[in-house]
Amino acid sequence: MVLRSYIEAKMRDRSKASGFTVIEILVAIAVLGIIVYIVAKMYSQSLVAMEVGNRRAEMNMNARAIMDFVTREMSQAVADSVLPGDFPSGDDSITFVILNSTNERAAAKVTYTLSGTDLTREYRVCSAGGYPSWNSSESPATLISGVVELEFAAMQDDSSYGSSTTNLPVWVDVYMRLRADGVANRKDAEKFDLHYTTRVALKNRARYKYE
Repeated sequence: MVLRSYIEAKMRDRSKASGFTVIEILVAIAVLGIIVYIVAKMYSQSLVAMEVGNRRAEMNMNARAIMDFVTREMSQAVADSVLPGDFPSGDDSITFVILNSTNERAAAKVTYTLSGTDLTREYRVCSAGGYPSWNSSESPATLISGVVELEFAAMQDDSSYGSSTTNLPVWVDVYMRLRADGVANRKDAEKFDLHYTTRVALKNRARYKYE
């Protein structure tokens, strides 16, 4: 009888010890919630970082193509008293004249400028009346968006940067800074900016003269 009572008492104690209290359950739920939040936060940040990386990669590819296009076109520039350009000492706009490859008198005036955050290109051909009359241009074409800074700086004969119109500079330095859409509103957005620089040599500088 005593042994039976002892066994029943042990079983009751074991039954009580095997359960969880309400406080223990609440603590477990809170810990689980914190772990889920941390994992979700890390996952969200990784998705944002991947998207920003993809946008920067795409923008980088486009920007390099645009810089190559600007370099090739600007390297064909001509300038004299009849066909003046506007080569700045440091500005966000540049204007120059290029000639048609099959007809040296078929000129076109090209202007690259920063409009808001867009790099635009304006192209105007010579009118039927001849130089220096130019046809009215169509709306400037946007080459790339997200441009934070753009600068053209012309190097002159005296080894100093300065503007010119009727003569070609030795070269033109081009600097462009881009910012991806995904980081535009971030406080540290500047550290994600893409920087591009190139130096354009004017191949017609020593041998072109309009006659």
